[in-house]
Amino acid sequence: MPSVVCFLGLILWAPTPAARAQMSNAQPPPTFSLNSLSTRRPLEVPPFASSSNQCDAQGNIFFEITDPRYSTQVILRISEDGKDEMPFPLPKDLGNSGEWHYSVDQGGGVYILYSKAETHVLSHLSSSGGLLNRTTLQLPRYFHTHSFAVLPDQTTMFLGSMPISETDVNSKSTRLSIWLGQNGKLVRTVQRGQQFSPMDFMDGLVVAGESDTFIEAINSEIRVFSPQGDLLKTFSIVKPTADSFATNLQLVDETIAVAFSHAVDAAPQIVAAPQIAAVPKVLEEIWLLVNASNGDAEGFYKMPHNFVGSTLCYLGELRFLNITVQNGRNLFVEASQ
Repeated sequence: MPSVVCFLGLILWAPTPAARAQMSNAQPPPTFSLNSLSTRRPLEVPPFASSSNQCDAQGNIFFEITDPRYSTQVILRISEDGKDEMPFPLPKDLGNSGEWHYSVDQGGGVYILYSKAETHVLSHLSSSGGLLNRTTLQLPRYFHTHSFAVLPDQTTMFLGSMPISETDVNSKSTRLSIWLGQNGKLVRTVQRGQQFSPMDFMDGLVVAGESDTFIEAINSEIRVFSPQGDLLKTFSIVKPTADSFATNLQLVDETIAVAFSHAVDAAPQIVAAPQIAAVPKVLEEIWLLVNASNGDAEGFYKMPHNFVGSTLCYLGELRFLNITVQNGRNLFVEASQ
C-alpha cells in the first residue's frame, strides 16, 4: 500500500500586516541593452559542462560539475579574472548515489549538501578546501532541495519538495520552505502552493541577505524572511516575460539582482543550416536589478541578441559577467552599458 509522508510542523504561509504593506502593483522597469563587451583571458582549465553556477561577494564564480560522466565531481571556483581556480571535490565518505547541492560562502568557501532518503548532511568547506564543520540536517525523508542558503550563524533556509507517496514513482509532490537552526534542527516548515507533478518545473531561489535575513525570488515576488521563517517584506516584481523563470539570485551593494531565462528564436547568424524549417530556440537571459531597501525595480539588462553564451554574475556598478566559448576554450566576457 502506498505510504503517505507526513512531517510535523507544517503550516500554511500568510503575510503579516507589515509584509502586506510592502506589496504594490509593480510596473515594468525600462530595458537596457548591454553593448560594451570586454573579453577576459581564456580559462586555464579544460572545457567543462556545468549544470548551475553561483557567485560570492568577491566575484568568484562557482560551477557545479557533478555529472556522473566525469571521473571526478567537484564544485569548481574560478576568480573573476579567470586566473585562479580551486576545485572542491564532493565528500567521498558520504556515498555517491545520493543528490548533491551547494551554496556559496561569501568568504570564498562552499556548503555542499548530500541527500539520500532520510539522510541529509551539510559540509562546510573553507576557501582553501578544508572541512570546517559537518551537520546532519532534520529535513524530511526524500526531501528534494531546489535551492538553499546559509547565514553566518549557520541557520539555513531551504526551498524544495517532497513526494506525497514514497512508493509511487508518479506521485505528486508538495512544495516546502524549511528553516533550520544552527544545530540543523527544524525551526519552521511552510507549504507553498498546490501539489505538483514530478514533470513540472520547480521555481524559486534563495540567498543569504544582510542583517541576518534570507532573500527569496519566486514567481513575481521577492520576499525577505527572518532566520525563524517570519515574512518581513514582500516586493512585487515584473518578470521580463510570462514564461520567464529565475536562474540566478544575488545581493550586491544593496541591490537584489535576479537573472531570468526564457526561450526565444536564435539570431539569424546563429542558424547554421538554412534548410532547417524550424528556427532553433535558445535561452535569452535578462537581469532585473531591484533596490533592496524599498523594492523599486531599477531596470532590465540584457546581452545583445547575437551573443552566444550564458550569464554568470552581477558584479555591481552595472557590470555583468558572462561566459562564452571561442575556439574550444571557455572565456569570461564582461558587459556593461
